[in-house]
Amino acid sequence: MKFEIDREYDQRVLAALPPTLGLFAQAALRAQLREMAKQRRAICFTLMTPVLARTLPDAGEAAPAIATVLVCLHVAPALASAGLEAVLKIVSRAAETGGDPIHQLVSPDAAAGAVRSGFYREAIYIEANASIALTTHTPPKLPPEAMHAVDALVREAAIDAVTTVAIAPASLRTFASLPRCTAAASPTLH
Repeated sequence: MKFEIDREYDQRVLAALPPTLGLFAQAALRAQLREMAKQRRAICFTLMTPVLARTLPDAGEAAPAIATVLVCLHVAPALASAGLEAVLKIVSRAAETGGDPIHQLVSPDAAAGAVRSGFYREAIYIEANASIALTTHTPPKLPPEAMHAVDALVREAAIDAVTTVAIAPASLRTFASLPRCTAAASPTLH
């Protein structure tokens, strides 16, 4: 399935995080955040998100579809220590404000090879004193050490994209050296 990976995609993923995380037992999530604060670890889950599936130019308009996205959520120890409510508040505000990223990069993924074209997109958003970095790549590529855990998670379901959401403390000064977005990035299709 081909669909746009752009700012709107980022906003849909961010908006889906709080209700999706709300499906987990709160005690288990708090335990995950405590472990995250101690070691490099992510909470991974699948997310079904609405997208506009692209069609061939002569086939008519884009049709609504559902994409399956593997989301890997990383929270910096300083924020993980602040607790689940603090993390959810940051994500909720970022989704509600719908601001433009302070940095974005869209690129074909040369490593995907000529047979299966792939794409990569990264965007960084600032919300209060936190940065939220989203990176999305298709087709999904994961390190071999992660494959076993992911296979158990998705139970052989087809995954359309992998999006990593990394939340860390930040100030605008932190990102002063990044090139500013002067124009909208072109949509990424996969």
